[in-house]
Amino acid sequence: MSTNERIPLAEVLDLLRRLDASSIDPDNRATHFLEVRRDPQGQDLWISGNREGLVHFAWRVLEVAQKGFPGAHEHFDEIGLDFCEVPLVVRFQLADWDTQEQDTVTSVNLPNKSGATRKISDD
Repeated sequence: MSTNERIPLAEVLDLLRRLDASSIDPDNRATHFLEVRRDPQGQDLWISGNREGLVHFAWRVLEVAQKGFPGAHEHFDEIGLDFCEVPLVVRFQLADWDTQEQDTVTSVNLPNKSGATRKISDD
């Protein structure tokens, strides 16, 4: 495998969807835990969760990225968090250097266990 292999964002989303679906137990209950709280000093916003909850959060954030148009968003405080002290909206917005004509989701380099990176992109 090349150290800069491009992985389509759709493949990552599919994998996260399957991981998220596996968080449903045999009794059809979700096993994920996810909450939004202010830190004890009230200065930071904490998004906390177990493995399944954070996978669910990652999937939903990347769903917003996949939409790829300014204003695409997800209201996380409305999707059944275990606790939500502060409303949380994840919103797609172009950077100052982005143009409307170019792909709005580019790529991300992720290191693997050996330290090599894999590029995740939408193409």
